[in-house]
Amino acid sequence: MLGHTFTRFERYLLQMSVFSR
Repeated sequence: MLGHTFTRFERYLLQMSVFSR
């Protein structure tokens, strides 16, 4: 799937990676 919008779950995972630092 190319160029799909970020879902709430994906945004949540992104936040987890930031807090993981």
